[in-house]
Amino acid sequence: MKTRADSGTITVMVTLHRDERGALNGLVLPLIVVSLLLVVTLVFAVIAYSGMQDYKSKSDEKSAAAVSAALKTEDAKKAAEFAEESKSPVKTYNGPAAYGSLHVDYPRTWSAYVIEQDSASNSVDGYFNPGFVPSVNSQTSSFALRVKVLGQSYASVLQNFQSNIKAQKVTASPYSFAKVPGVIGMKLTGQVAPNKQGTMIVVPLRANTLEVWTEGTSALPDFEKYVLPNFSFSP
Repeated sequence: MKTRADSGTITVMVTLHRDERGALNGLVLPLIVVSLLLVVTLVFAVIAYSGMQDYKSKSDEKSAAAVSAALKTEDAKKAAEFAEESKSPVKTYNGPAAYGSLHVDYPRTWSAYVIEQDSASNSVDGYFNPGFVPSVNSQTSSFALRVKVLGQSYASVLQNFQSNIKAQKVTASPYSFAKVPGVIGMKLTGQVAPNKQGTMIVVPLRANTLEVWTEGTSALPDFEKYVLPNFSFSP
C-alpha cells in the first residue's frame, strides 16, 4: 500500500500483489467447472426423464394392446365353445324300414330336407345344412350332409367313380360304420360329385346302395364327429 499527499488530500493506492490475483483465478476455474457439470447433469436428467416418460407411454400402449388382444382371443374362444355346445344334443332322422331304417344323427343347429321314395332310383334323398337348406335344384348349392339310398347295385355305383380314381381325382379306401361293422364299403375323398369336392361313404344296403357324404371341407369336422360315429342302418 502506498500513500501520497497532494494539495491537502491524501490518496490511498491499493495494489494487489501477484499472489492475490492467482488465488482469485484459482477460485473462478473450479466454479466454472462445477457450473458446467451441473448443467450437463441437468441436461442428462431431463433426457432420462423424457426417455422414461416415452418408455412408460409405449409400455402402457403395449399393455393396453395386449389386454385387448387377450380379450378378443377369449371372446373368440367363448364364441367357438358356445357354437360347439349349441350343436348338442343332436337331432335324428329315422328312415323308412323298407330302405334300411336309416339312423342319422346331425347337429341340432342344422336343418333337414328329406325326400322319401321320390323315384325308383332314389329311395331316400336327404339334404342337411347349418341354418337352412339351400335350393336342392341348384347345381351351385353345397350341403354339409347328403344321404342317399340308390336303387342300384353297389358294384355299379362304384364303377361310376373308377375314372376319377384312375385319374387320381379321388382316393379310395375300405370303410365300415362303427355301428354296422359287418358291412364293408368304400371311403372316397376328392371329386365325389360333378364339380364338387368332398368325402363320401359308399356301402351296400341290401339290393340298393347307400351314399353318405359331405360337400367341401367346412362341415367335415362335424361330419366326422356327429354323423359317421352314430350312423346306422339295418343291413
